[in-house]
Amino acid sequence: MLLPRSILVALGAVAVAAAAPAAEKAPPFAPPHWPAQTAPVDWPGNPGTRLTMKDFAAKYPPARRVWKINVTGWSRQLWQAGDMGTYRVGETVQFSAMIGDRDSEFFGSIKHGSDGGRMQATLHWMDPATNKQVEADRSAVRLSCATCSGYWSLYFNVPSKARTGRHRIEMRYTHDKLAVDVRGELFFHVVNDGSWDDSSVLDEAAKKHAAAIVLQDGRPCRLLGIDRYDGTRDTCFISPNAVPDRRLDHCNFGGLTDLRVGQYAMDNRALVAFDLSKVPSGAAVAGAWLQLYLSPRRAGRSADRLGLLAYEVLRPWSPGRGDGDRWGKQPVLPGEASWQCSAHPAKWSKGGCDEPGADRGAEPVGTSGEVRKRNCWVTVPLARELVARWVKDPKSNHGVVLTSGRELGHYHSSEFEDPAMRPRLIVAFSAAPVPAACPDGTCPTPVKP
Repeated sequence: MLLPRSILVALGAVAVAAAAPAAEKAPPFAPPHWPAQTAPVDWPGNPGTRLTMKDFAAKYPPARRVWKINVTGWSRQLWQAGDMGTYRVGETVQFSAMIGDRDSEFFGSIKHGSDGGRMQATLHWMDPATNKQVEADRSAVRLSCATCSGYWSLYFNVPSKARTGRHRIEMRYTHDKLAVDVRGELFFHVVNDGSWDDSSVLDEAAKKHAAAIVLQDGRPCRLLGIDRYDGTRDTCFISPNAVPDRRLDHCNFGGLTDLRVGQYAMDNRALVAFDLSKVPSGAAVAGAWLQLYLSPRRAGRSADRLGLLAYEVLRPWSPGRGDGDRWGKQPVLPGEASWQCSAHPAKWSKGGCDEPGADRGAEPVGTSGEVRKRNCWVTVPLARELVARWVKDPKSNHGVVLTSGRELGHYHSSEFEDPAMRPRLIVAFSAAPVPAACPDGTCPTPVKP
């Protein structure tokens, strides 16, 4: 899940030169700075470095127009190669982009969707062995929020299909009426160590018990006759902040690709539930394990000390489709969950689903223990009796709320683009269940999801 604009922090600045006709090819130049301030163009008392795109195009010729890219942790020494750094599968890469003057801090204001221009970021997945393109994806790089500062905030998630090696992003902005056409290339490296493919918990459950299934959005569950499971609900929410204009406790984040759980200035919690209605009500549950994929992303610089506690949720809630950026207009819609509400406008008895006996169970129903690494599956064994009750009475299943008194961790949600790293629930049975979809009992028992 991505941070809203109130939390985004610019840490480094570089520029990628614009593609221009041979006669206007820009000479080598020192990397221009990301603007120190980006005040609105209609703020006469403090205009900053921001121009309207029309004024920018009139003031600076094509040879001086460049992409200015701001990537967290990007060293200024790497601007010549446009190298964004090295990332692991499952990591979220965030960066900001603007069209600027290569010799100064001035840039053209981009009003997303209304400035008349078009931006396209194409991610080219490469085969490092042959240096040939495997796939060109125009939808991989997404807009995280339409900022008020005149530049784009972008992100992409590194999927399991990305091979270890160097990949490329092609950036292009065109504005036909203003005769603006700025192109550039960014490069990044991927490390794919196969951590996302860990099925050790499932394999062990299948060895010890008569049958085991995996429920994971976008993946099949053959034993239950499901070609594509879509029964996961999840969201996260954030506790109040002491600074009034940074409070996000009224926001819904159900549409984002990660779940935040842990402590980082505020308390972050998540709600997760799996639809078990396709499991026969008489199935003998022998064990259950909730698994979340922990992103390599870090919130701070302290040593890793993570872990999850799961409590049964006692009241209905809805994940919603919030993205953390609509807080100025519609932070939470009717029926959506937030720190304040279980299903807006209905409120939790205590903010954050925290009232024992009313919002959640008094005792944990599962714990992961301490986790000291990232880029891995985090497993929370759930109480067998709880999951057995959910199977017998699906209407009582409101899932669990995940909390942690430890460092903040980013876990992939059911909105994550790659199904291989979405939340999954493993359920083992002491006798193979016979679902209605397979009355003759011939549906195969999967070993892997």
